[in-house]
Amino acid sequence: GRHCAVYAAMLTLVIGGSASGKSAFAEHLAVQSGLPRFYVATMRVWDAESERRVARHRDMRREKRFDTLECPIGLDRLILPARGTALLEDMGNLVANELYDADGAGRDAAEAAVCGVERLHRQCAHLIVVSNEVFRGGADYAGDTARYLLALARVNNAVAARADHVCRVACGLPRAAAMELAAQMVVGSARLQQESGKHPGALKDAVCSPGGTTIQGVRTLEEHGFRAAVMDAVIAAYEKTAALKK
Repeated sequence: GRHCAVYAAMLTLVIGGSASGKSAFAEHLAVQSGLPRFYVATMRVWDAESERRVARHRDMRREKRFDTLECPIGLDRLILPARGTALLEDMGNLVANELYDADGAGRDAAEAAVCGVERLHRQCAHLIVVSNEVFRGGADYAGDTARYLLALARVNNAVAARADHVCRVACGLPRAAAMELAAQMVVGSARLQQESGKHPGALKDAVCSPGGTTIQGVRTLEEHGFRAAVMDAVIAAYEKTAALKK
């Protein structure tokens, strides 16, 4: 008889800081699928302003053929209308709601969120979870803030351990675009030096505007010892070549 292939569901964690572009990147991943798309929204609507924002986001997602499912708490009880691609945004809201809402899981917020991800994952062909980076600026927090960040960190670690892919988004750039821009920067810099014959220091002064974005990047490279590292690398390679000739 005819057999239908059953493929394991995929799980992707997209993580990044505020305004990093992680949401747009996650939506880009979701729309690649030809399957039904579901947006699992975890933000709690508190007032008229948040209600208007939710309605505006619903309209934007509808253009991308997402069906929106509201789920501020109790993710383990959510039932998808069909098997497809689900985008959960975002884990930070879900953990906060479970932690502090009267009907939430309270001290078991992290466990409830992870259990919800596992059950939702079993209903999907592809589950994409968006979450926030935590503790990047240090761990000197106390009280409710520390409690929340620790719970979210536990969830991030648990989801990452189960995920097929973990994507950290910075500056709104997917990895392929970031690699292409970096390669073009190196090629362009090398070509400019070769064609002009000028010292790199002179070229830096020629192309960098005071207070501009390029000089800010150069300053950061200098702070991290980029020039010294390149010089040391060339000397180390030379010394190794000389040693091999002996």
